[in-house]
Amino acid sequence: TVGVVLSDPVDGIDVYALDAADLDAADPDSLARLSALNEDLLSDIEAPGCRRISYENGDGEEIEAIVHLPPEFDPETDDPRPVIASIHGGPMAYDAPGWAFTYTYWTDQGYVVYRPNYRGSTSYGREFAESLMGTRGDLETDDVVSGLEELAARGWADPDRSLVTGFSYGGITTANVVTRSDAFTAAAAEHGIYDFRSTFGTDDNHLWHEWEFGMPWEEPETYADISSITDVDEIETPLLVNAGEQDWRCPPTQAEQLYVSVRKQGVPAKLVIYQNEHHNISRPERQIHRLESITEWFREHDPGYETAGGTDEDGDRSEEGCEDGYEDGTEQ
Repeated sequence: TVGVVLSDPVDGIDVYALDAADLDAADPDSLARLSALNEDLLSDIEAPGCRRISYENGDGEEIEAIVHLPPEFDPETDDPRPVIASIHGGPMAYDAPGWAFTYTYWTDQGYVVYRPNYRGSTSYGREFAESLMGTRGDLETDDVVSGLEELAARGWADPDRSLVTGFSYGGITTANVVTRSDAFTAAAAEHGIYDFRSTFGTDDNHLWHEWEFGMPWEEPETYADISSITDVDEIETPLLVNAGEQDWRCPPTQAEQLYVSVRKQGVPAKLVIYQNEHHNISRPERQIHRLESITEWFREHDPGYETAGGTDEDGDRSEEGCEDGYEDGTEQ
């Protein structure tokens, strides 16, 4: 018998057991559910719809994405909805249909959430996974924006109410997207690197960058090309930037640098630094704060939010754990 953890967009995450002989079966009869985590919660909420779609990017290559749809939303008959592009980290990772509180929360608020497996993602072969070797920014942006265009063409998403966010490498890609495109109405870059030159030696992954790109002083043009801060003057999209105070992978000084650079140009921006947090947000109340602050930022810059009947009646959110004076960066 083998124990496995499976995630389902509707049933959540649970522990299952199956006979080892059925491991290769497409639909093993012996799969038995052993746990019922969050059963009370799941029984009280409407689960989002979940679909896997494919589309062509600007280079004519096929890209796959996972799309979560609001409950009771019929993409064949209903009007387009606001859309959030949620970009995974890595880039050596991939998104699959599964349960997440974040996506369930957003779909419950009426958003379509799409998660593109851009070039550089795993699970599509070695060549696809190595697409980003020696480069950053252009290919991912193409894949993310092409996905938005596909959803708009299908009538699922309103391109005038489009939002983008990502964590870690997803934050890096979010910054690249807004330096190369004005397709999104607001953005939230989380825990990313935006200047690969200034972060060199201050993070815990500079050996990777040295192996892939060389030394910054030996390859200055390469490091300029892969750093979104180089083209920060192209950003016109309102930008929220989050970071962990003790993040060794993507130091908070990166977030501060991006935030200040965007603000100096008069573009709406906000900086949130979570005290005593590393690369991930650990405490539940801070995770709630993070999710609500991103959602509020999106609502603030969504031109159709009030006209669509939106309200801000979610209750007060906790400010605990945010650096004083940093949480509301727009008032500095």
